[in-house]
Amino acid sequence: MTDKWKLTREIFGPLWAYIMDDSVTDIDWDGDALWIEYANGTKQMVHVAGVDAKFVNNFTQYVANHVARPFNQIDNTLSAETDTLRITVAHESLVTSGRCFSIRKSMPKLRFSAVGAIEDGYCPPEWMHFLVNCVVLRKNFAFCGEPGHGKTECAKFFSTFIRPADKVITVEDTLEWHYKCINPGKRADEIKVNDNEDYIKAIKLALRLNPTWLMLSEARSTEVQYLIEGWSTGVHGMTTLHTNDVRNIPDRVVNMMGNDVESGRMINNIYAHLDIGVLLEKVMEPNGNYKRQITQIACFERKDGDNRCTILWERGGVQQADIPQQLQKELYQMGISNPFFSRDLKARMSAEENGRLYGMEEWHEWKRKEEYLGAVAEDVEEPW
Repeated sequence: MTDKWKLTREIFGPLWAYIMDDSVTDIDWDGDALWIEYANGTKQMVHVAGVDAKFVNNFTQYVANHVARPFNQIDNTLSAETDTLRITVAHESLVTSGRCFSIRKSMPKLRFSAVGAIEDGYCPPEWMHFLVNCVVLRKNFAFCGEPGHGKTECAKFFSTFIRPADKVITVEDTLEWHYKCINPGKRADEIKVNDNEDYIKAIKLALRLNPTWLMLSEARSTEVQYLIEGWSTGVHGMTTLHTNDVRNIPDRVVNMMGNDVESGRMINNIYAHLDIGVLLEKVMEPNGNYKRQITQIACFERKDGDNRCTILWERGGVQQADIPQQLQKELYQMGISNPFFSRDLKARMSAEENGRLYGMEEWHEWKRKEEYLGAVAEDVEEPW
C-alpha cells in the first residue's frame, strides 16, 4: 500500500460509520443490498442513504486506481487491502446479480477479553485454562471451522500467552494477525506474502530466521507441507484451516498437499507434530442470534505406531476425556500440576476484572510489576 491509501470519510462515504465501528467484521454489497456482519455473529441487511449503483461504481473504481489494476469484463476481479481491511470486488460481467464487493475487517487488537469470553460462553473456563497451559508448553495448534466462524481471532487471543522471549514469525498474504500490535515488546517478525514471495518461499525464509514459533494465518494449499516440516524440526506454531470437525484436520491437511506426497507418511507426520485441534462454530441461541464458540478440543498424538485423535471436550457430546499421559507428564514437568488451572490466565482475568487492563500493552507492562507477582502468588487451584 502507498501512503495515499488512507481510511477517510471521502473514500468510503456512506460506509464510513461501519468502517469505524470496531464491532463490525464484514461489509458486503450483493448487487442490490448492503449486509453487515458483527463480531457476535449477527448479520443484517441495512438500508443506507447513498449506497447505490453509482456509489458502488465510484468506490470500486477508486480501489482499482489505487492498486493500478484494470477492472472490466476481461479483468473482472479485484483485490486490495489496507492495514485493517481486505477488499474484494467482482465485476458485473462475472456476477449476474450485479457488481458486488466484500470488505473484511481485521483489527490490530483482540476482539474479546478473557473474562468476557468466559462470561459469554465462548469456552468453558477449565478448557480455556487448559489451552493457555498448552500455549505455555509450546504445543502446536490448528484452529479450524467454516469461513467467518472466528478462527483467526481465536488464534490471536491464545497467541498472546506466548512467552515474551520466544521469537514469533507470522506468514500472511493478508494482514490479519497483527502480532506485534497486540503483543508490544515481544520478539516477532511479520512476513507478507506477495507476487514475488509466495507462501513456500516465505516459510522457508521464516525457518532460516531462527523462530521459536511459526504462525501461518491460514493454511490453504501445498504450503502446509512446509509448515508441518518446520514443526518437525522443533519449531512450534499455530495455523487456521477450513474444516467442520477436528477429526478431519489430518485428512484436510493431506488433501491440501496435492497428489505429489505420500499420504500415509504425511498422515503420520501430522499426528506426530500437530498437538491440539480447536473447532470454532457459530451457534444459534434460543433468541435466534448467533455467537461464535469453541465447540471441540482435541489432542493428536502418534504413539506405538498408532495415530490417535482424542476428543477432550465437545459441546453437546463428550464432556471431558482423559488427557493423554504424555501431555500430562509434559505439563507436570513444566510445573503445571493441574492442567485446568493457568496462573497466566488467572492473572489476566484479575487485571481485567479490576479495571487495570485496557489493552495488551497495559497487560505486558502490568506483568513486569510486583502487582502481577502478588496476583499469582497464591498457589490455589480452582476446583473445576
